[in-house]
Amino acid sequence: MYGKRKLEYGIVGSSSSGPGVASSSALAVEPVSRRPRFSSRMRSAGVLPTYVDFGDCDCICEYCGACFWFVGRSLKLSTAHHPRYGHCCKSGDVILPYPSSFPPEYVALFHSDRFLRDIRAYNSMFAMTSFGANVDEGINDGHGPYVFKVSGQISPKIGSFYPDPTNGPRFLQLYLFDADNEVSNRLAGFPNRRRNDFDATIATFLITFLKANNEYVRTFKSAKDLADQMNIPSYSVRLFNDVSDCRYGLPLPGSLGCIVTGDDTNSVQYNIVVHSNLGPPQRISKLHPTYMPLQYPLLFPYGERGWSPRLKLGNRSGAGARSLTVNIHYSLLSVAYLYTVEFQKRGLPHCHTLIWVKNAYRIKTPEEVDAYITAELPDPLTEPRLLAVITTSMIHGPCGLLNEKAPCMKDGKCSKHFPKPFLACTVFDANGYVRYKRGSSVQHITPRGVVIDNGYVVPYNKRLCSRFEAHINVEYCGWNMMIKYLFKYISKGVDRIRYVIQKNEETDDIGMTDRMNKELPANEIQNFLDGRYICPHEAAWRILDFHIHHRHPPVQILTVHEENMQQIVFKENSSIQEVLRNPSGTRTTLLAWFDSNVRDNTGHHLTYIDYPKRYKWDVPSKTWDPRADDSSKMVGRLVFVHPSSGELFYLRMLLCHQKACMSFEDLRTVSGCLYPTFRAACNALGIIGDDIEWMTAFNEASVWATSS
Repeated sequence: MYGKRKLEYGIVGSSSSGPGVASSSALAVEPVSRRPRFSSRMRSAGVLPTYVDFGDCDCICEYCGACFWFVGRSLKLSTAHHPRYGHCCKSGDVILPYPSSFPPEYVALFHSDRFLRDIRAYNSMFAMTSFGANVDEGINDGHGPYVFKVSGQISPKIGSFYPDPTNGPRFLQLYLFDADNEVSNRLAGFPNRRRNDFDATIATFLITFLKANNEYVRTFKSAKDLADQMNIPSYSVRLFNDVSDCRYGLPLPGSLGCIVTGDDTNSVQYNIVVHSNLGPPQRISKLHPTYMPLQYPLLFPYGERGWSPRLKLGNRSGAGARSLTVNIHYSLLSVAYLYTVEFQKRGLPHCHTLIWVKNAYRIKTPEEVDAYITAELPDPLTEPRLLAVITTSMIHGPCGLLNEKAPCMKDGKCSKHFPKPFLACTVFDANGYVRYKRGSSVQHITPRGVVIDNGYVVPYNKRLCSRFEAHINVEYCGWNMMIKYLFKYISKGVDRIRYVIQKNEETDDIGMTDRMNKELPANEIQNFLDGRYICPHEAAWRILDFHIHHRHPPVQILTVHEENMQQIVFKENSSIQEVLRNPSGTRTTLLAWFDSNVRDNTGHHLTYIDYPKRYKWDVPSKTWDPRADDSSKMVGRLVFVHPSSGELFYLRMLLCHQKACMSFEDLRTVSGCLYPTFRAACNALGIIGDDIEWMTAFNEASVWATSS
């Protein structure tokens, strides 16, 4: 793969090591002229790049008004003077209610630093629903930033109109009772140390504004006043699930709910019922259009309708709705790249990137490693900004004797083998691993007062860390096992979770002892339920249609099967007759290769595995079509077949050598002679014998397979 393309671009501030470099960030590139193997600019430290601040989001989506940075535009739809975006509303296909106009006094709050600093607290102060969740505080052990961890599902709840006499008014009840002390009642829900942080003037303004303009507050207030006037002791308010479309206007009076008496308060048509003084708080479905305005009144101050399943995806352009994303383009000094994104620790995305570079740019000496990868603390006098980045983002732990309770500690030792030993210079060990230079004379004191040295520095590239001010680990991958390690992140599959669904047992003190002494029968099916786990960050990543992993050049998987032994995929409710009458259901890339060779002789010089370079596989028609651009770097990949599979294994070997085949018989034909088996044909070609096939299988597996 190396040495096939001329150098036209150069990596700026990256690690050009080979055969691959692992990194957690995209590489910045700039056009350069042809130059020697390692330029003086990249060899010397020079002036490090600075962090790029793109400023405010001053570009507006022409369809929905969402704010973006210019660099976040869709490259396929935009011009230099007309940027377009698709991640917000899919270029106009998602039609959301237009924002309401607000009075200047309300808008001014969102320009106040004091209000914005505590905006979440102010929203909680005026929310009509409680945040129902099982908060796990055990994760906060004093190390690292505060983590808000919820075990189980979040379930917002809304209580009754009348408060519990022992606890006083809360949430919705604050709008209806003790109006003279409403400000102090709302502040009472916060600890004493925080009450002085809030501005009573802001709270008073929000009370007045929401009572006068929020349709839900007015509905609840009207229901209570009407019931008091008519002396109705018990009543409920039902919130409509199907509200008329108010897309370009405010909610109409009486359009959100109604007061109900009698036995019709639990109609299934209305899944939110607010009782006057009965029962515990009611859970609110997040699919109900009232959930968001009740939970976030400062974002929906007029009581505008929130998200619900009634919002449909439109199709402004008339074509199939798609969300366009931008692929990462790397420098042309690389011949291949691959990256995969995983969501670890606190759910933050972590990108593993592997780059193969051309032979002319492969790292071959320890001095060349030092030109790109550093494992030492920067000089505080000449590189103070870089030192701040490294000490906050590229320090492992600390662990070991400095912190024996660190998460990486296993059996009294660091599982990542930190601190690393000091070395006077970079060296390659006998296994191909690189041991980075780490001086013993430099130390740093962390804000916690811990003294660390170069043994705790994670290898990094100076230019990348200076540019992005982030954790970007750069390693030299000169051994196949290092490359296989990254491929495991793609092939391991999705994250999964094992769970049990069970009912809470209602027991009394008498029956508890008997139940504890009684051995419960094991339910193996219940104990071994497991499912796919997607964290909120990954869910948002997938909703926006971002790539979880990507590779270049692209790979076309080529099927391998014997005659009439291909796999057929069909729907569960399909009949046998429907499956047999569907001719495309039995077509594979192999059968289509035979047909393509019959009608088009321009590809007769290509083997099956080389066919994707000149022909494109069209999925809808299941045919091979000639490529308009001959510069495609598509790589064909035969599916793996174990050597013990017999004839299928020898069929796969023939597909790597035979050309212009139009049938399975042509595969078994060598020098005009048709052989009865694929193995006999392989023997005639001289590709088996003396255990050649076994050595081929071992050599192929050594490139990508890992030990079990």
